[in-house]
Amino acid sequence: MIFLTVGTQFGFNRLVAAVDKWASNNLGVEVFAQVGSGTYIPKNFGWCRYLHPVDFEKNMTSAELIVSHAGMGTIIDSLVMAKPCLVFPRRADLNEHRNDHQVATCNKLSEFDGCRIAWDEIDLFRYLDNPWGIVSSTLSVHAPEELLLAIDDFICS
Repeated sequence: MIFLTVGTQFGFNRLVAAVDKWASNNLGVEVFAQVGSGTYIPKNFGWCRYLHPVDFEKNMTSAELIVSHAGMGTIIDSLVMAKPCLVFPRRADLNEHRNDHQVATCNKLSEFDGCRIAWDEIDLFRYLDNPWGIVSSTLSVHAPEELLLAIDDFICS
């Protein structure tokens, strides 16, 4: 299952419409979306405007791929859960956000395993057609053993 989320602050019509277009040619692939306050209504997959946090986590857990705006909460959760994440940033020049912090975030995130950036519809379709090409993350909520030992050594000396 592909879980598409656009966050809770804004809708993201360009992303939802693009995934809907892709889904119209891939009807055998289950997609579910949290579309926020956007005006575009998907025709080819299930959706809701907002999810309760418990339901959001259930969708994240059951998804094989997360497709998201460049929202740090979703990205970090997907990396910690070792879920491949495809990120499509909102762009200020398209009036999707007040500035390009999501583009800057994506420039940095492109260095991480488990996270791929789709800069446009062509990239998005390429990754959706080949999601197994997105390697899962190795990010952990636990500090590395070396860091813990260094802190212990510092405190105890």
